[in-house]
Amino acid sequence: MGNNVMLYVDDIQHTHPEFLQKFISLTDGTRRIEGVWKGRTRTYDLRGRKFAVIMAGNPYTESGEVFKIPDMLANRADIYNLGDVLGGMKEAFLLSYIENSLTANPVLAPLATRDLADLYLLVDRAQGKEVSTNALKHAYSVAEVGEIVATLKRLIQVRDVLYRVNGQYIASAAQANEYRTEPPSSCRAATAT
Repeated sequence: MGNNVMLYVDDIQHTHPEFLQKFISLTDGTRRIEGVWKGRTRTYDLRGRKFAVIMAGNPYTESGEVFKIPDMLANRADIYNLGDVLGGMKEAFLLSYIENSLTANPVLAPLATRDLADLYLLVDRAQGKEVSTNALKHAYSVAEVGEIVATLKRLIQVRDVLYRVNGQYIASAAQANEYRTEPPSSCRAATAT
């Protein structure tokens, strides 16, 4: 907004610590960073602007090693565990799986451009709740409602498996290495199907 800058770097567990150290100067008073623009090196001076660096990552790398933010960067940062921040938001989190997958399915894709209240009612119906189709904002045919609800039922099954697997991953990530075990065989079997 305006002259202010927000820099978002995702999946930082896949980066080298030296790459992350490049951002240290952005988090202190100098607000300068070296970069490349159109093949030429350049110093970016961001003093006088509000600047936020947001980095997101998982606690483990592909090799299974614990990921650690370089100390010089961590000392200048506020660090949050989204599992702690999102406590009590299970239903919204579960619904986000469905919301984020709408456009990937031809049956559900039209819902992405319509009133989301319809989606929420149809999800309720797919979960077995009594929902009147008269409450829907869009004029769906009986066949459309049936096809959407059947697709949502299958998607909810997939979502529930993903949620259980993610729950095991989060529980494992919260443990010290010496106490970490493989997820229960029910979760491993679920990911294989």
